[in-house]
Amino acid sequence: MIIIQDANGAQSALKTATNAGTVIDLASPPELSAAMGPSLFAERIAILKSAYPAALGNAWFYCGDKAGLAIATIRHGGVGIIIDLPNATAIKITEMAAEKGVNVIDAKEFFTRIMPAS
Repeated sequence: MIIIQDANGAQSALKTATNAGTVIDLASPPELSAAMGPSLFAERIAILKSAYPAALGNAWFYCGDKAGLAIATIRHGGVGIIIDLPNATAIKITEMAAEKGVNVIDAKEFFTRIMPAS
């Protein structure tokens, strides 16, 4: 999983993955997700998916502890969500996401995937 800071970085990663014959997942940067919003991120992902269909696996939008942002992302669709919410809220968000076919990953699992323990 690769955190993308900008479109150029995403394109570079996907070109490399295409040349290597591999599939990668992309994630929005935690510090910029709220400012970017789910619509812009999903639109960028759709463009990248059409340009690199064999290289782009899943796309993940970091919602962190913002339940409203998670709900907005679920409503928009097109990308999975990364959440860091209290258990009761996480369960409700996960159920809502499942109804819309949106994947959910806990932030702790996300950070473990991108920075595995040595």
